Amino acid sequence: RVGWYGGAAVLLLYLVNDDRPGVISNISRALFVLWMITIVGGWLAVIVGDLSWSGPITKVLPGIIRDNTYIQDLTTPRLTETQRVGGRVFYRPTAPFTYTNNWGSTVALLTPLGIMAGFRRDNGIPVRLTVAMALLAVPPLLISLNRAAWASLAIAVLYGLFRLGRLGRRGAVGFAAALLVGGVVIAFASGAVSSLTDQLSVRTGDSTEARLTLYSEALGSALESPVIGFGSPRASDELAAAPPVGTQGQLWMLLFSHGFPAAALYVGFFALSFAYYPSRTPDAIWAKAAILAGLLQLPIYGHLPQQLFIMMSAVALLHHLSREPLVVGPPASGLALHQPDELVKR
Repeated sequence: RVGWYGGAAVLLLYLVNDDRPGVISNISRALFVLWMITIVGGWLAVIVGDLSWSGPITKVLPGIIRDNTYIQDLTTPRLTETQRVGGRVFYRPTAPFTYTNNWGSTVALLTPLGIMAGFRRDNGIPVRLTVAMALLAVPPLLISLNRAAWASLAIAVLYGLFRLGRLGRRGAVGFAAALLVGGVVIAFASGAVSSLTDQLSVRTGDSTEARLTLYSEALGSALESPVIGFGSPRASDELAAAPPVGTQGQLWMLLFSHGFPAAALYVGFFALSFAYYPSRTPDAIWAKAAILAGLLQLPIYGHLPQQLFIMMSAVALLHHLSREPLVVGPPASGLALHQPDELVKR
C-alpha cells in the first residue's frame, strides 16, 4: 500500500507539472482507452463466463506465499468472480482487475471521464464510439450487482447534467437523457434485467449484514487507536469467514489502519479539489463528476490500486483545465461547448 500511495502521489505531481502542449488530450485519451478495456473485460465475462488461468509468477513463488488466498487472487487472472450465496452461484465481471468491486467502481469512475474524452474537440475520438461504449457498459455493470457503483455513477451523471444545464447546454442534457433511455433499452433487451431482482434479493441481505458488521468493528477499533491506527487490516472477531476488518471501503481502511488524521487528510484532499476548481466548461464538469463518484464510494469500495490513480488523474485534469483559455465558438458536439467568461458561473 505504501507503494500504491507513493506511486499515486508521483503520478499527480508528474501530470500537474507537465506543461507540454496537448497534456489534457494525452491524459483524457489514456483514460478513455482504460475505460474501453474495462468495458470489454466486462463483456468477456458476460460472453465467456467463468474462466481463469494460473499466472507464470505462481511457478516461482514459494509455497508459503503461493498458498495465501489473497496472493492467489492477485496471481490468478480471471474473467469473473464466483460467489455462492444461499445456494445460488453468481458470476460477476472482474477483468482486467482482481475483484468485481474493483471492476464496478472503476467503471463508475471512468464513465464521466470517458464522456469528457469522447466529446472533447481535439481528442479525435469518434462520437459514435463514445456513445457505443457508454451503452455497452450497461449490461455488464448490471450483472456485476455492484449497487454502490450504480448509485455513485447515477449521482455523478445527474450532477454532470445539472451543471451542464446551468451552462445553458439544454441540447446536451437532452442528448444524455436519450443516451440513458438507450442504455435502459439495451439492459432489458440483453436480458441483464430479467434475473436482476431475484439475484439481488438473494445476495443483498447477506452482503449488507456482513458489511455493516465490519464497518461497526472498524469504527470501534479505530476509536481505540484514533491517531495512528493499527497499520494493517486484521481478522474479524465476529465473522470468521468475512474479509478482514479495515477493508470493504477506503474510509474504513484509512480509519482502521492509519487513524482519523490520515482519513481527514485523504478525504479532505479530494473534497477540496472538487470544491476549489471551477466548473466553467463541460470538460471540468465531467472531471469533477468522476471525483464526486470516488468520494461517494469511500465507505463502500477501496481506492487501491487503480481507483486512486484514476482520481489523481482527474485532479490533474482539473488543474490543467482551470488554466486552459476559454474558446468562444460553435461546439464540436453537444456536450463540449466552452463558454465565455461572462457567461460562466463557478
